[in-house]
Amino acid sequence: MMLRLLPLFVGAALFAEAPRPRPGFEGVGVRFTYASASGKGEAEDRATGFEVTGNFPLLKSGSWQYDWGFRYAQTRHDWSAAPVDFALVRGASLNLSGYASTEAGRTRYAVVQINGAAAEGVSLGDAITIQALYGADWRRSETFTLGYLFLAETRAVRSPMILVVPTFRWQFAPDWSLGTGRKSLVLERKLDEAWRASITLAYQQEEARLADLAGQRQEYESERVAALFGLRRTADGRIDEITLGWAFRARARREVGGVESEYDLASGALISLGSRWRF
Repeated sequence: MMLRLLPLFVGAALFAEAPRPRPGFEGVGVRFTYASASGKGEAEDRATGFEVTGNFPLLKSGSWQYDWGFRYAQTRHDWSAAPVDFALVRGASLNLSGYASTEAGRTRYAVVQINGAAAEGVSLGDAITIQALYGADWRRSETFTLGYLFLAETRAVRSPMILVVPTFRWQFAPDWSLGTGRKSLVLERKLDEAWRASITLAYQQEEARLADLAGQRQEYESERVAALFGLRRTADGRIDEITLGWAFRARARREVGGVESEYDLASGALISLGSRWRF
């Protein structure tokens, strides 16, 4: 699996980002997702889900503004011709984030996050992971920002990961920009004061602790590369977004008692609808 997915892992290392705090980031949001399957892979996974997120002011200390936040999500899977047969996966996280005001063209941010993802019937407490990051951006010119991100995390399935990755945003025309997103490369166009359109090349990952099988620990992980088109509207303290895309490269891995099995996943369409209310 590692050799076949080498381009995917290289892309993940280049664009890996956890949630980054931003000015005006405080608010609550909800998102609904759907993933289809084309029927052209060894295994098919049709999934529907939702997530609820929130971020709230905590305190201000010096040049740093600290917030706390949460995320809760559920994804229901419908499998065909797959070696796994779980239905519902629940995920939850709590985070403490900080954002430092700009000093000499530099902004700084930090996040500590506790995550858990487990199938129905498995305690989230048995699938705890911890993620920490620190990063900084430098505004090199009116149109170009360059930065870095240091990321360290434990993972439910694989070994702990430590990465130092570059980040950037380049506004190469008045209404166009190219930059790194959350595990993605994003080309964005400003349509007017309210609307923006984007094309994204994204790395998507899901991992979960499954119910034990014959007394042995069982874990699941999937990885996809997807191309996405999105429309986002910002008005009156609210952000609405719709995303349509296609997952064109996907693999999955299951581990039972230390024994791994790997298989292809069918490509398929991806749809998401979300809204966020700022305050």
